[in-house]
Amino acid sequence: MPPPTDNPKDTPPADDPPKDTPPADDPPKDDPPDPDKLGDAGKKALDQERDARKKAEAAAKASDAMFEELKTSIAKAFGLAEDDDPKEQLEATRDENLKLKLQNAVIAAAYTEGADVELTWAHLWSTGKLNDLDPTAADFAKNVAARVSEAVKDKPALASSATPGGGGGPRGGSLGGDTPDMNAWIRQQAGHA
Repeated sequence: MPPPTDNPKDTPPADDPPKDTPPADDPPKDDPPDPDKLGDAGKKALDQERDARKKAEAAAKASDAMFEELKTSIAKAFGLAEDDDPKEQLEATRDENLKLKLQNAVIAAAYTEGADVELTWAHLWSTGKLNDLDPTAADFAKNVAARVSEAVKDKPALASSATPGGGGGPRGGSLGGDTPDMNAWIRQQAGHA
């Protein structure tokens, strides 16, 4: 510490280290430690640090690859990027087109046969009774109608309670038979029938 002077501005504070001298204990940060000077524990620690660094680099590469894959799949989902295999895309489009043709044929046949459209479609599709039909065949509509008719005979619950063309909608609008509609039932329960 320098000797005190009469002027307080010339005297450095007692707690501050001198500013011109670098710390003597810190080695330069860019140079790796010398393995020969470290000893067994130091060499082991250095090897562990190298292994950890390699693992971290591998994890970073894997993370980057996963991120790129995620970006690509999101872009494909929004139609911003094309699928890698156009054959798979074509096959998926054909399958969807076949399903839509079958569904349209079942809807038309269900109305004709007096069947509940949604229930009949769900039943025939889930049981696989439409799998062997060819939408390009000349008798496709006839075959679908036969399958719908057979399904309604086997499962009477598939029959719609609405009369075909009666304006009841695809699920049937009237309760049919002696069953009153909702308004009539409410009036009856209220004693106004």
